[in-house]
This record gives sequence, structure tokens and C-alpha cells, in this order.
Amino acid sequence: MRSLPRLLGLAAVMVALAAAGLAWFGSERFQDWFVREVASTSDRTRSSDYCEEHGVPEAYCTRCHPDLMKTLELCVEHGNLPEAICTKCDPGAESRLGLILCPQGHGFPREFCPDCGKSSPPPVEPAPDDGWCATHQLPEEFCEACPPEHGQARRQPDDTRCYEPLPLVRLRRPELARTIGIQTAVATLVRHTHELEANAETDFDANYFAEITPRMEGYLRVVRKDLGDPVEPGEVLAIIDSAAVSTAKSRLISARAALELARASFERIRTLASRDAVPAKQELEARTALFQAESEALNAERALLNVGFTPEELDQIVDEKDTSGDLRIVSPIAGTVVARHAVIGEAVLPTTNLFSVADTRRMWLWIDVYEAQVPAVAVGQPVRFRILGAEATEFEGRVTWIGAQVDPTTRTTKVRAELNNADGLLRAKQFGQASIQLAADHATVVVPKEAVQSLDTTHVVFLPMGPGEYRPQRVVIGETDSSGRIEILWGVRAGDQVVTRGAFLLNSEIQKERLGAACCE
Repeated sequence: MRSLPRLLGLAAVMVALAAAGLAWFGSERFQDWFVREVASTSDRTRSSDYCEEHGVPEAYCTRCHPDLMKTLELCVEHGNLPEAICTKCDPGAESRLGLILCPQGHGFPREFCPDCGKSSPPPVEPAPDDGWCATHQLPEEFCEACPPEHGQARRQPDDTRCYEPLPLVRLRRPELARTIGIQTAVATLVRHTHELEANAETDFDANYFAEITPRMEGYLRVVRKDLGDPVEPGEVLAIIDSAAVSTAKSRLISARAALELARASFERIRTLASRDAVPAKQELEARTALFQAESEALNAERALLNVGFTPEELDQIVDEKDTSGDLRIVSPIAGTVVARHAVIGEAVLPTTNLFSVADTRRMWLWIDVYEAQVPAVAVGQPVRFRILGAEATEFEGRVTWIGAQVDPTTRTTKVRAELNNADGLLRAKQFGQASIQLAADHATVVVPKEAVQSLDTTHVVFLPMGPGEYRPQRVVIGETDSSGRIEILWGVRAGDQVVTRGAFLLNSEIQKERLGAACCE
């Protein structure tokens, strides 16, 4: 019975010792000791798993296996050694992986110490060929100066004749793309139209516009038409009381009477001369007097015809012996009164502008086209016009004339188009934007304008290749449409992702890379 308590005490001691042992084996100190004293020793002794020459596990030895530089995550901050063996970033890697450190005390793996000049260069990958002939500055497939086999031969890195790849742009951290706001868009296949945008101003069609003047001085007695009134050809707009008209009528009446007398005298003398009753000289004198009377009559008639009287009205003036000074102001065309300066009782001169009449069913559009763009414009091309402030309404027409001179100040040429204005919505002297369609619409690939960047003498877009990685692709561009999209003639296919916002920053990285200060590889 006495031995029972002793046995129980001994058992309690053994249980406590066992618990303490288990706690030791499960502690971090034991694990560190095991890795340092056992695991590392076993790794070193297993040549297939541990590189004795360079003091790191074989799986991280980029000295023996340079290809690992492409697959392992590298510590750029500490000389491009694999991140897993960077003892500055992860001090526990020394004991965990059994690394042999630099004997100079720099704290890096012995054969990877950047302080000892043993840093690893970043992995160099051949830049992708974007199919551009750098020698002749056009796509290789369209380069007639290069032999057919050159398209394949140039893809060798040592061929510098046409091969000039652009470097990839790699951000230091993929999350930087979100930080700097990089956005992408899809290149789309659309129906695209080549258009030329230019400032324009409307005006009346000069072929259907008339400035109406009285042609003779006088006083305005009657005004029959006002602004906005429709008129027909020959319709009276106003009446002027003119002394000059009265004089011209009297002259006509006298000239017609003198003509009749001269004609009767000539006929009588010619009859007598045929019978030798009078000398031939008298017949000649009578003929001369007749010619003079005809000339005076013609001059009198022409004076009145020139101010708007008709031949029928001249006969009526002579028959009725009308010597009044009434001069009717008539419209020469059909249209609408668009300007009136006539005031009853005012004195007018032959050059006084009394009315303006225009047919507003068609209007002219004067387009200011820069001289460099003029060669693309041709008579007959469709035109669309939008008024500033009322862009929702468009007016259509066609180019009818291209100017023959360039304005020395603006360096633009006037191009005239004729617009349909059947609804009467257009007014003269309205400003707006004209779009000249240079070619028929066609299917093409377009990208947002901000996606295309200028690089030297070419244009580039940036294609996402992976997280934080972008490939520059040279492109051939066409025209920009009214929606701010650029036509891509070569270099991008429908469905490709292109960088839009942030493309300028990526292009700047390529520019800096040429100076040795960018994150391009």
C-alpha cells in the first residue's frame, strides 16, 4: 500500500517530462534548429537538390540554370537575385534553405552578393517583331524595296537591315497599372467614312440672289413689298417718280415721230428719183436723214429698256403720249424679300440698294479647308453641315467649287458647297462645322484616338501582354471620324485590346528607355 503513492508520483513526473518534450519538439526553436542542423545538412549532401558550388538550393541557382531568371520572381532591389533566397527581404531564408552567406558580412548569399559585384543581370528576352520595316518606314509585307525572302531573314536578331524591335514596357509591380489609371479598349470593326472637318459659313446662293437698284435717280413714291414677302419675276416692288424717266419718255415720243417723218420723206423722194423727177442727190440726203432718225429712235428706246420698260410698254408710251415720271422697280427673280432699304419719299440714285431678293430653297456653304487638305477634296463629294449650338440638325449637300487661291493669313482655301434648304431652316452668315466625305464608307478597324501615340516618325499602340506588361505595336493610321476614333489600316486586328488611358505614359517609358532610365525590357 505504501508503494502505490510512489508509483503515482513517478507516473506524474514521467507525464510532465513527456509533455515538456513534446512542447520542445513543437516549438519554433526546435524547428529552426532542425532546419539548420539537419535539413540544411541533408540538402547540402544531396547534390541533386542543393548546389554546393553556389551555396543555394538547386531550384534557385540561376548561375547553373540561367533559364530560371525567366520563371522565378526576382528581387530587383537587391541585384535581381531570386526573391526566395534574398536574405535582406527574408532573413529566415538563410536557415530555412541552408544558404551560405557572403564571407564579407554583407548578408547576401555568397555567390549572389550585389555588394561584391555578383548581382545578376535582368533576364533579356528578344523583343517581339511587330512586322515593321524600320529601314523604309512601312510594314514589311508592303515593302517593295526589300526582297521577298528578307521578310523572314530580317527576323534574326543579328539582321539590322530592317529589324528594329521596340522594347516591352514592364511596370515594376503589376498593381501600378491600377495606380496610374491604365485603361484598355477593344479595337472594333465598323463601317468607317473618311471625312474632313472644317469651319464653314452659310450664304445666299448668288445664282438665285438679286440686289435691286432703281437705275435712275428720283424720289421713292410707292413701296409695295416688305421683308419676307414672296415675289415672282417681274413683280413690282416699288415706284419711283423720276424726272429723268419723264425726259426719256418725251425723247422717245419725239424720236418715233421724227422717224415716221423721215421714213415718209424718203419713200416720196425715192419714188420721184425713180422717175428722174428729182436729182439723185436728194434721194441720198433723204436716206441719210432716215438713218439718223432710226438711230435717234433706237437710242431713245434703249434708254427706257435699260431701266426696266418692255418693248410693249414703249409702244404704249408712244400711243398714249405718256410723259409721266413713274419708274416701276421689279424683281428679276422669284424668291423672298430678304432685305429692304426703301423708304417712301427718300431721294434715290441709280446705285441705291432698295431691296434684296433671294431664293432660300438652296444655300451656299463656304468651307475653310487648310491648304494641305485641299488635294483630297473634289467636286461632287457629299457634305454635311452642323450649325454651332444646334449640332443635332444636319444639312446635306455637295461640293460645287474649289478655290484657286490660299488666304495668306489663315492658309486656307475656300471650298463652296450647295446645301438643300427646302425647310427654310438655314440662314445666311451662320457659322458651323462642315464634314466633307472624302471616300465611300467601308469596313475597317478603329481604336480610340488617345490609344495612338507618336514615336519618332511612326505611330504606336500598346497591347497588354500580361499583368503589368505591354507591347508596343507600330501601326498605319487613316482618318479620324467625328466620334474621335482613328482608323487602323495595319497593325491591329479587330478584337485586340489596346491601352487608351495611360498610353502616353507607356510611350514616355520607351522614350526614357532610349536614355537608359525606364522600366522597359
